[in-house]
Amino acid sequence: MSLQRDDAVATENSRVRPDEALPLRLYGNRNSGHSYKVALFLQLSAIDYEYVHINLDTNRAHRPAAFRRLAKFDEVPIVVYGDIVLSQSNAILLYLSRKLRRYEAMSEYDQELIHQWLFWEANRIGFSLSNLRHIRRLGLTEPELEIYYSNRTKDDLDRLNQEFSQGEKSFLIGERPTIADISCCGYLFWAREAEINVDQWPAVSAWLSRIRALPGWIEPSALMAARNP
Repeated sequence: MSLQRDDAVATENSRVRPDEALPLRLYGNRNSGHSYKVALFLQLSAIDYEYVHINLDTNRAHRPAAFRRLAKFDEVPIVVYGDIVLSQSNAILLYLSRKLRRYEAMSEYDQELIHQWLFWEANRIGFSLSNLRHIRRLGLTEPELEIYYSNRTKDDLDRLNQEFSQGEKSFLIGERPTIADISCCGYLFWAREAEINVDQWPAVSAWLSRIRALPGWIEPSALMAARNP
């Protein structure tokens, strides 16, 4: 059994490096919800790290050479932890949670439940809402795609609302937040940019309020702007 440490939820005044011999670097972008998920994990865990902003508006060939060498998929986020290079936000969360013992599962079964939610997020809310936000934020004229992603996003919010409506629990896996919550909540804090009012799903809205109440939580624009040029 792997127990989450009591200091997993830390405050801004107790920031630590995970290992002085293994500095941690995050490559991300201020508008990337996937970057925000990793930054939020580090923020809530009071883990010190170096941040490198990647301008995704530039041509891929013109992005920093160091980033292109590390990013096998040429996407953000990328985490470098010692000689370990990780890509894909949920894979990063899994590794860091296990390695740093932050926001991890309390049992083997709970770990499997976390995996389920991470895979669901990648194919559902982290896909549908992110694309809907992109279309509406940039004012793209893609009516068929907009309807498709809007319907998927609402279905995903229905699913999350049902999850919290059918039982007494504060977070996705139980009474403690895990990386499942950090992953699934990421883009929802940008829902208004997708013209989605999360208050229409009261159980989801209440869950997000509980996440906002975690010591150290910072909303996306403030957290990412604080570490961007």
